[in-house]
Amino acid sequence: MATLVRKAPNKDTSLQARVTSERKRVIEQGAALLGMSVSDLLVFSAYEKATATIKDHEVLELSRRASEQFAEALISTEEPSEAFKKGSARYANMIKR
Repeated sequence: MATLVRKAPNKDTSLQARVTSERKRVIEQGAALLGMSVSDLLVFSAYEKATATIKDHEVLELSRRASEQFAEALISTEEPSEAFKKGSARYANMIKR
């Protein structure tokens, strides 16, 4: 029976960081407690934080854009389109039944 072996992605670039001795000690201790290398802990932690930050930013950006569109729709003085009027009338008839 064949066994599937999953290859780790090729790591083709590096990151460097300068930290205080105290921070290095804490990071090393944390990595040891997790059974991870310092490098793996740093990459994992930085990646998790970065992806969460990007997601939060995208949600805020979409929320801001949606809020602006909603406010614009509320203050708009344009007459509703014929399609909107017909759709509204159909909906009103449906809920009366």
